[in-house]
Amino acid sequence: MSLDVEAKKDYESLTPREREVCSWLVKGLLNKDIAVKLGTTDATIKVHKARVMDKMHVDSLQSLVKKYLESDLEKHPLNFYS
Repeated sequence: MSLDVEAKKDYESLTPREREVCSWLVKGLLNKDIAVKLGTTDATIKVHKARVMDKMHVDSLQSLVKKYLESDLEKHPLNFYS
């Protein structure tokens, strides 16, 4: 399976909220800033971030950003319906 297909499959396993958090993480926002944007707590964002990292099979924010950008996940159809 190609890396692109794998990345899309991983991305599709995220919940709508996890996709939202993922998108903000890739844009460089800190947990506390994402929490303010989404009207939740820093602790909640940490949980979402951990799940995103796990489901996307990455071990660093750098790897997440690389995978997200290289697979063009910004244009994934799920982003237009959430």
